[in-house]
Amino acid sequence: MKSILKNILLIGAIATVIFSTSCVDEFQVGDDFLVKQPSTDVTEDTIFSDAVYARKFLWNSYKYLHYGLVDPTNYGAQLGSESLNTLADDCQSFLNWANGTSYYYNGLMNASKEGYNSKCNYRDNRRWDGIRAAWVFIENADRVPNFDTGEKERLIAEAKMIIACNYSDMFRHFGGLPLVKKAFRPADDTNIGRATVEETVNFITGLCDEAAQDLPWQLDASDMSTWAGRFTAAAAKGLKVRVLLFAASPLFNSSDTWSGVENESVSALHSSYGNYDQQRWQKVVDACEDFLRSNGGLTPDGGIYSLHQNSNYRLAYREAYYNRSNSGMLISSRREDKAPSKWNYKYFPTIWVRWHGLQPTLEGLNAYPKADGTPFLEKDMPWLKSNAEQQEALDNGTYVDPFANRDPRIYEIAHISGKSYYNGHKFAGYMGGQDRGDKEDGSQINTSKGFAVSGFTNYKFTLNFADEFNGNTIHWPYLRLAEVYLSYAEALTMVGRTADAYEWVDAVRARVGLPGILESNPERKAIDVTHPDFSVAIPADEFLLKEILRERNCEFTAEEVRFFDLVRWRCAPDFRKRLTGLLFWRYKQADGTIVNDDASFVYNSFPMNKRYIQDGEQGKEHVIKIYPGNQDFTISADAHGSMWNPKWYLSAFPTDELNKNYGLTQNPGW
Repeated sequence: MKSILKNILLIGAIATVIFSTSCVDEFQVGDDFLVKQPSTDVTEDTIFSDAVYARKFLWNSYKYLHYGLVDPTNYGAQLGSESLNTLADDCQSFLNWANGTSYYYNGLMNASKEGYNSKCNYRDNRRWDGIRAAWVFIENADRVPNFDTGEKERLIAEAKMIIACNYSDMFRHFGGLPLVKKAFRPADDTNIGRATVEETVNFITGLCDEAAQDLPWQLDASDMSTWAGRFTAAAAKGLKVRVLLFAASPLFNSSDTWSGVENESVSALHSSYGNYDQQRWQKVVDACEDFLRSNGGLTPDGGIYSLHQNSNYRLAYREAYYNRSNSGMLISSRREDKAPSKWNYKYFPTIWVRWHGLQPTLEGLNAYPKADGTPFLEKDMPWLKSNAEQQEALDNGTYVDPFANRDPRIYEIAHISGKSYYNGHKFAGYMGGQDRGDKEDGSQINTSKGFAVSGFTNYKFTLNFADEFNGNTIHWPYLRLAEVYLSYAEALTMVGRTADAYEWVDAVRARVGLPGILESNPERKAIDVTHPDFSVAIPADEFLLKEILRERNCEFTAEEVRFFDLVRWRCAPDFRKRLTGLLFWRYKQADGTIVNDDASFVYNSFPMNKRYIQDGEQGKEHVIKIYPGNQDFTISADAHGSMWNPKWYLSAFPTDELNKNYGLTQNPGW
């Protein structure tokens, strides 16, 4: 039977050659990236007869890079148009009509359902088209007679990065993969078996090494407006760090992830290395130091690339992820040249905000420290107290607003009642507020559907939901310098160099005005935001490792980093824990007067819709205490207990692909 490689790489990608490359105009990656061009059928011979056509062919392949936002070009392509972030613990989806998270939240996902509703569609033609198009370019670049001096080598390096990026994305979902190392022709044998984890890692990082040799370290400032988004050597070395960090982590770097599972992918080392090796962490350190030396030195204060700064700390953070041409952006991907209307039903602002597809959780927001850098602890959480205790604190003036004076990044992540503006008005997500819709007297309480049902709604990327999108090119921050810094800190901790590690975490914190970890927390107190599995890989400083993972959570919320951190550290408790939302009740004085100062609230936390893999007790009802007073309000009972299984760390290969018998093995548990 035909393999997916033959079906997609020959048929789909030949269509890419003929149709996607039909433009004969100069093609640019900056503001004109992916502008639709007139169609004129051409052949492969035509494409590689002239540098203009060849460049267009290659740069068209950039559109196949992963893009984590939803827009009309990739609508329905991942999780049925939802965000991968909703499978972690910092965000929850209430987009009840979409099959994506519904399949995962309800435990319906299986190998036969793998496709556009899964978190990574193995058969996505666009990914394989991109890989094959890059190989076509590499194999035909010598035929182009009029490349500028040195241009051919640079473009070949860009093609290698297109391959490396697509493989690195699949690697984090599947582990070992069939490795396509050429552009297949009709007569070629395409029955490529699945490679081991080690072979896959070496393949991806080898491409990064080769690309880095022929790419400029960064784009010249004069080139940014036109060429922003083209690969650089910094991008290649940064991607290598990401892949090595994932490979060194306990999911793959262990012998016991799949203990007790008899599975061919386990015995063939397709789903793990099969042993633990400390040197895999050292390889991450070495890759980070290679990056940093190339960037100007082993200090976070200087360098060619640097953490984006702004005296307004909120803007420092926002511009670091939102603006594609900033000093800390290593890889940027985008789809359409200009943003469509925010009201477009196929566009992420409507899906994530208006349709409730990406709502912050209380667990995610609890990770953010206070503005002075000190940790946000249980004693700072009024929702852990009774309504009467909270009322007393408000009456006697000892109440402290838990959402005031926090890490500036928290206000760039979530709309919080009284703390942000939404669509032209101050966000009112409290009971009875215009952005929630429930009744302030408690006669109507929604905890399973609706706008701001978690008590919050998404701010990141969507911002104030005003006119920020008009005329802009919205990009996906595929890889940022802050990730390299925090990956370096993590690897240093794992090889025993903890004193060096603090410097790199503290640099990321300083960018938003937070003092260093030890300066602001000398007693090393913290709530357990993340629960990594230390049974195999034991860090030299467990507190520091957890703080690094917490910092990654705060820095990269909604950028898909958190989900993969939980996967690679085998954080079963964080996948199993029940996530919570928060009801905001406006403070009522003894005479019944409502205090409407956007800061004085009584809070009730509540368990949000139970996911299939989360802990629970079948039939158990959960109760909210209506304010004022203490009247019970019962929300839905748990349908079942926890159905957690380690198989959820990796995606399943589609059943019909396995049945084609070209050497693909199924991941454990599926």
